[in-house]
Amino acid sequence: MLADHLPAGQEASSSDSDNGTPLAVDCESDARSDTDAPSLASSSSDATSDSSTLLYGHEEFETFQHRVRQLVGRIRSPDQAASAVISRLPAGSFNRIIGITIAPGSDSSEELILRYILMEKLPGVSLCHAIDDMTDAERLSMADNVAHLLGSIYSVPVPSGIGPLVLDKQGQPCVGLHVDGQDGAQSSDDHGPVPATLLAFLSTRFKEQRQYCQTRWPAGKRRISYYNRLLLAAEQLLSPPFSLGERNVLFHRGFAARNILVHRTDGDWVISGVLDWDYCAVAPAEVAYVCPGWLWAEREESSVSGSFDEYDCNPDAPPCDEIVEGIRGTFLAEVEGVLPGFTNIIRAARARCLRQLYELAGGIMRSTADERKAELVIAAASRLVS
Repeated sequence: MLADHLPAGQEASSSDSDNGTPLAVDCESDARSDTDAPSLASSSSDATSDSSTLLYGHEEFETFQHRVRQLVGRIRSPDQAASAVISRLPAGSFNRIIGITIAPGSDSSEELILRYILMEKLPGVSLCHAIDDMTDAERLSMADNVAHLLGSIYSVPVPSGIGPLVLDKQGQPCVGLHVDGQDGAQSSDDHGPVPATLLAFLSTRFKEQRQYCQTRWPAGKRRISYYNRLLLAAEQLLSPPFSLGERNVLFHRGFAARNILVHRTDGDWVISGVLDWDYCAVAPAEVAYVCPGWLWAEREESSVSGSFDEYDCNPDAPPCDEIVEGIRGTFLAEVEGVLPGFTNIIRAARARCLRQLYELAGGIMRSTADERKAELVIAAASRLVS
């Protein structure tokens, strides 16, 4: 897979074989259009079939492919873009994978001087598509596997600081700074000191976002007011007697069934990989930990878009039947074994909406959904001080 985007600070130069071999390109980010309006359109992922396109509301391939050709023209040359053969490859779930066959260029030594990454496509299908076909015993086994997967992710050593994970000039992972672009889009870099605590991170970001909005949309009083209220809410939610643990962990901001690939090995379902690491970060466990309620959701509920919040599952919600209770119990028992205190951390974080608070700090408020999230956070802070 060839993707022309990486976190800021990652830049590479490499030549490919130019032998007409198809390249698989993840064009997700290039399908998004910029906006100069104060209200923001939500981003969406791409699907690989007509049904997926309809399910997720994505652009039809017939028109989407023209923007892929424009991307080829920027990466290679207008002539190669004009003659490129663009086709759809099977991917499943949200991401549209595009096959591009490029004819050799006139310069055999030409290089791709762009930010990019080459990846091998992992085997398997999205867990959100496979889970409804699993037997109860297989779902119990998958709950065990996901618990240990989370244990592995949260045990990865991380650099100091709170914020997006980037590469420094030596190619080593470090915590970077969020940057709000001219169009309000989020990026990151590795310049300057990074916040050492969650409150410092939130305060810094909300002040930066408020200043950005005051400069860009001075008439947007409503949005500016939200940042004033979020600054106060952050202080209230993180004030004593509550205190964060001392552990910062790797934060996968989209850990859900749709981003987990599974396949069968010797008749058993196993996890083959986790997708969508584009915007991973370093954050306190209270922000990063996620309770995967989609593991024990009623059949078909977890795979229907918008049926429930995949990042905000209450581990104490009454189960609907014995099977659900068994799967949830298996997961919680296993995850407590690899991550002691996991369930209590989830409870404390949910009561204070800490994940939502962090996500709001990541980028400029762009939609009514962001406003609803902000209202949720502000209401949680008000309950604590009332």
